[in-house]
Amino acid sequence: WEYRHLPVVHRASRPSRPDKARRLGYKSKQGFVIYRVRVRRGGRKRQVPKGITYGKPKTHGVNQLTAQRSLRSVAEERVGK
Repeated sequence: WEYRHLPVVHRASRPSRPDKARRLGYKSKQGFVIYRVRVRRGGRKRQVPKGITYGKPKTHGVNQLTAQRSLRSVAEERVGK
């Protein structure tokens, strides 16, 4: 698949979905740039050594955690770097 061979963050000449881009405020004129970002999707795993957590049972979760930030905000931060 074409996108897999590109860098993680790269500039696209035009949006892959022009209708969606226009709904989000994109106009095809000078000053508008489109960046495509690859983000690992799915739930988040708690980074603990050997899955050992301390404290109350409520905080024992390791696998089925949801990230506080959306994938969109992660992608926007990576573009901004």
